[in-house]
Amino acid sequence: MNEFFSQLQEFSERVFQSLGIDEKTSPWHGGGFSDGHPVGAVLHFTASNDPRRAIHWFMEKDKESSVSAHVVVANHWFEEWIPLAEDLSLVKQLAAPVIQCVPPDKAAWHATWANSRCYGIEMVNAGEVRKRADGKWAWWPRDYTQEWHPVGPDPYEPVQMYGRYWEPYTSDQVMAVVQVLREVQRRYGSIRRPLVIGHEHVTDHKLDPGPLFPIHGVRLAMDEPNMDPTAYQWYRDFLADPKYGEKWRMECVYGWWSGMFGPVADSWVMWAEFKKVLQTQFLKPNSDFGILGRAAMQILGYYMPAIQGAADDRKSIEVFQRMMRLKVDGTPGIQTRSALVTRLMDRGILPANGA
Repeated sequence: MNEFFSQLQEFSERVFQSLGIDEKTSPWHGGGFSDGHPVGAVLHFTASNDPRRAIHWFMEKDKESSVSAHVVVANHWFEEWIPLAEDLSLVKQLAAPVIQCVPPDKAAWHATWANSRCYGIEMVNAGEVRKRADGKWAWWPRDYTQEWHPVGPDPYEPVQMYGRYWEPYTSDQVMAVVQVLREVQRRYGSIRRPLVIGHEHVTDHKLDPGPLFPIHGVRLAMDEPNMDPTAYQWYRDFLADPKYGEKWRMECVYGWWSGMFGPVADSWVMWAEFKKVLQTQFLKPNSDFGILGRAAMQILGYYMPAIQGAADDRKSIEVFQRMMRLKVDGTPGIQTRSALVTRLMDRGILPANGA
C-alpha cells in the first residue's frame, strides 16, 4: 500500500475510534479484483447527508448491511475531524475528508457485477429530496417524510433538474473525488474512462450520483494529475451555476447539431429538434446511431471519446446494454437505441409523450 492509502487508513481508524467503531476494515468485502486491480470506479451518493451514518452502516458487522464502498467522501471538513489529520500531510491536503472502509486492493460490495472490477466511492449526499405538506424538504428514509436540511458551513438549497429536486454536491467534495481517483490511478494506472460510472449506469432503478454531479469532468481530471482541477472550465462552470448539468446537456446537443447543421443562435431550437429526431428517425430500423446516439449517451453520463467508433465507444455502449439487460455486444442496434430513448424518458430528460 502506498503512502497515501497508508495515511488514509490511519486517518480512517482515528475516525472509527472517535465514532466508537471497533472494526478497522469493513467486514463486507471480497478478495482481490478479477483483473488483479480495479479497472473502473463507481460513484454513489449515500442517500444521507451525514457521513457518520454511512460509516456505521458500512463498518459495523452487527448492522448486517452486507454492503460497503472503498471510501466515503464527506461534503466538508468537520471541526472534530481536522485534528485527526494534523500529522497526515497527504490526508490533510484533501479538499474534503475521505474515510477508507475497504483497502484499495480488495473488492468492496457496492454495485453487483462491478464489484470485482471497480473501485467504489460513496459521496455524502441525500440525493433526491421532496417537499412535504408542511413546506419543508424531506429525504428518502421512511418514504420522504424525514426532514432534510443542509449540513456544512455554507447554506444551500435543493436544485431542480429534470422535474425533481436534488441536494447539490459541494465543490470541495467534487475536488476530493478527483484527488482520490488520481491516487487510485497513480497506484494502478488501470482505470478506464468508460468504466468511471455512476450507480445509475449499473442498475436501471438507481439515480446516483444523479444529474448534478459533473462525472464527465471528473473523468477528464482523473487522467491529468498535473492539472489543477480549478483550472478546468467545467469546474469553474460547476462553481458558478448549480444547474451546470443543464449547460452540459446543451453542450452535448450542440455537438450533435453542429456536426449535422452548423452553428445556430437559439439553443432551444436545437433542443427541440434533438428531442424530435430522437423520438422519430432515431428509432427507425435502418437509422444510424451516429453523433445523435453519442450525444444522448453523454447526457446520461456515459463516456463517449472524441473519435467516433473507438474501443471506448463500444465499452460505454456495453455498460449501457448490461444495465438495460440487453445483449452485450457494443453494437447499438434498434433494441439498444429504443432502450436509450426509454432511459431518457424515465430520467425525465425527454418527455414521455414525445412532445
